Amino acid sequence: MKLPTIEDAQFPLSSAELNYDKNPEKVSVQTMFNLAWGLLRSKRRSDQKEAIALFTEMYENEEERRLECLYYLALGHYKLGNYLEARSFNQHLLKYVPENIQVLALQKYINSRVAREGAIGIGIVGAVVAVGVAVWFSWTKRTN
Repeated sequence: MKLPTIEDAQFPLSSAELNYDKNPEKVSVQTMFNLAWGLLRSKRRSDQKEAIALFTEMYENEEERRLECLYYLALGHYKLGNYLEARSFNQHLLKYVPENIQVLALQKYINSRVAREGAIGIGIVGAVVAVGVAVWFSWTKRTN
């Protein structure tokens, strides 16, 4: 299964490239897939969310596209900063394609972001606790 890299997802398509016939009776699965991929590449979060909705719909209704959709759902959630969701989709996909280079690369990106977000969260909690202790100490010193 040939999948795009995470770098590929960083280059948005032009409006003309995203243009399609919006008549639902004429939209093929491939057209919907191409549109979702184009939207996912957008810099606008609303487009990326719409892409995730389209990939979710295809995942649920198009059995032959499920593995691909798992990857694009992982990639979409990664772009939106939903790293735990991205990891969940990617880990599920790894059960089926454990040697896929793009899936393994995405897993490294996701794990790196989860680790960084965790470290930032711990730093924020530490700072809040330190401020709280300083305020409490200052308050107790005044009352004594």
